[in-house]
Amino acid sequence: MGTPKPLSVGFAVSYGRWLVNIPLFFIASACLVCVLYLGDANLATPWTIAACLLVGALVFLLYRSVVITRWRVWAFKRVDDPLELYRKALELRILGRAGGWLEAMEIKSTRQREQLELIRKHILQLQNSDAHADDADVPAETVFRYSTGNQAFGLLFSSGVVAFGFWVTRESALTGAVIMAASGLALFVVTVGRLLDRESKITINADGIRTKNNRLDPWPQIENPFVIERRSSRSSSLYFIYDVALPVQINEDERRRYLNRKIDIGWLDVDSERLEHLIKVYRGRCAAASAKAHVG
Repeated sequence: MGTPKPLSVGFAVSYGRWLVNIPLFFIASACLVCVLYLGDANLATPWTIAACLLVGALVFLLYRSVVITRWRVWAFKRVDDPLELYRKALELRILGRAGGWLEAMEIKSTRQREQLELIRKHILQLQNSDAHADDADVPAETVFRYSTGNQAFGLLFSSGVVAFGFWVTRESALTGAVIMAASGLALFVVTVGRLLDRESKITINADGIRTKNNRLDPWPQIENPFVIERRSSRSSSLYFIYDVALPVQINEDERRRYLNRKIDIGWLDVDSERLEHLIKVYRGRCAAASAKAHVG
């Protein structure tokens, strides 16, 4: 019998949404309907509403805690691109961040824990092997700051909002227009602050990633560096996320404690493709320097 054909990331993600997110939506909706029914039947008291919400939350968490582990093991063993699946699952909130409270609440058997640990090591191996050969066009260090072009657009937009708000206020003295003008003025002040702020927000080199608080996260501890897009009904934002794995000794077992980094790069002078390329190049330089040191 031949090896089964790998599943596409799109199929695995769609199946995950149907298996995880959509049932959770119906569970939350059923809880809300129950509260409305109690109110309509004159049975609503603080105790009955609290009990309904508590039962709904427990069913919600129990279902997710069991099903998400099954989907994770099933999907990552079958897809053709585990890295892309992990990124999409984080982007669509099917999975939580490594070491986060959602992952901590997952119910796993001993066998599932072993399978997930093998999957984690495989993904980390793929991330390390995905490092690019050195690129002569990439400098020794790359610094990202607030984009001047984005801030200029922000100044024009906020100025337009303020001007329109004041114009409408003069014509009809509407409260909404005053709020619009005040919001535009607040956005203008924030944008000016960003325009004048030339400090580094992200610095990447062969040592690791340094964020705006001058904290360096070394490459050997960095896992799951991705650029993800988070969408809402009105807008979307780009984030650079990664996890920092810190070894923790518990009795005789060595475990990991994760620090989750999340940086909004929507206003920075970087695009997602260049950032992903730089991550691979600098990670490759780190690996090359480490290998050279071991040989020496």
